[in-house]
Amino acid sequence: MLRFDCHQFAQSAQLQGNAIVLSLPLPHSPAEANRLITQFAQAFECKLHAPDWGADRLQVLFTCHQQQYLFHIEWLCEAIWIEPVGANDEKLTLLWEHITAK
Repeated sequence: MLRFDCHQFAQSAQLQGNAIVLSLPLPHSPAEANRLITQFAQAFECKLHAPDWGADRLQVLFTCHQQQYLFHIEWLCEAIWIEPVGANDEKLTLLWEHITAK
């Protein structure tokens, strides 16, 4: 079981377009995926909302600093990323600064 803290999340984060891409190993099970997202939420004091599972993906809506974001894990394209709800650049910048300041 992999465990991540705020420093490891920050080191893995890359700002790419309208998303923050996390260069982390993909979880191997739904339990690992839930653990990864929970670790992120705890590291950055975010509130998680209900997950949305698909055939090869997981999306979780979360709130951080009164702003909403989507945490994506997609196994088909082997990617993990975060994007603001509403594609707002200011919201993305706010989260980016929060992640990289830790």
